[in-house]
Amino acid sequence: MKNNNSSLGIKLFYSNNPISSAEKIIKKAIETLDGLNKIYSIDPTTAKFLRSKKVNESNINHFLTLLKEKKTEDIFLDRCNNGQIEIDLDISFNEKFRNTIELIVSNNNEIKFDKILSFLKETILPVITLNYGIITIETDYNFTVHELSSSSPTWFAPGEDHDEKLWYPKFDKERRFYQQLNDKHDEFIRKAYWANFLNSTHIKKIGGIEKIKKECPVFLVEELSNKNVYIQLTEKIEDFGTNEYYKKLKILDNFLKPAKHPKSPNPIFK
Repeated sequence: MKNNNSSLGIKLFYSNNPISSAEKIIKKAIETLDGLNKIYSIDPTTAKFLRSKKVNESNINHFLTLLKEKKTEDIFLDRCNNGQIEIDLDISFNEKFRNTIELIVSNNNEIKFDKILSFLKETILPVITLNYGIITIETDYNFTVHELSSSSPTWFAPGEDHDEKLWYPKFDKERRFYQQLNDKHDEFIRKAYWANFLNSTHIKKIGGIEKIKKECPVFLVEELSNKNVYIQLTEKIEDFGTNEYYKKLKILDNFLKPAKHPKSPNPIFK
């Protein structure tokens, strides 16, 4: 990530509820994502954040107990430095709003992407029933949040009062459509991203795994467990942001079009 303000965003949608694997996921996340120092959760009855605690074995066990007792449905792990969130991992076990795992890595910190990808493939994917997943890299934190979010109707800059709304008007139609699509990702994808995790339904709509392996205009097509496939646009994530990058993204989006909802708006790529 060359741009010091760039942010990596990952979102996985899944349909099972692997609470039994939560401890393994959380401890592996702490091992992989260097410097995580805050753990917290949400009270599902009040929707209020529970007070954050330092990351240590006792506090991890405390939140795991809340999870197992169904006193919370989300666990958040952050790396904070001088009041700024540099890493934000949200593991949600909330079936009402769709189970998701979301990770944002901001401000060009030194975490190696290959470690994160190994964490996803070796720790996360084996214990979830994947519906869909994306990896994106954007020039700023706010736009990464914009791409990953599927519930908030407005966007706010970190640290600003919520009266100061941060809008991306030209993306508004696209964003609202994706919000409505949130519970249909097992059938449809959004648009092309730098990396895309597709399930067997998506693969069938595109024409099958052999067609994808032979014709998909990308650097990497990798078959995963449970009949999923991983599609990576370019060799390095640092390739993002150039005119050539967005040209390739549009070509990939056209190839993936059969797996998109028939009423999907034409995607806008920066």
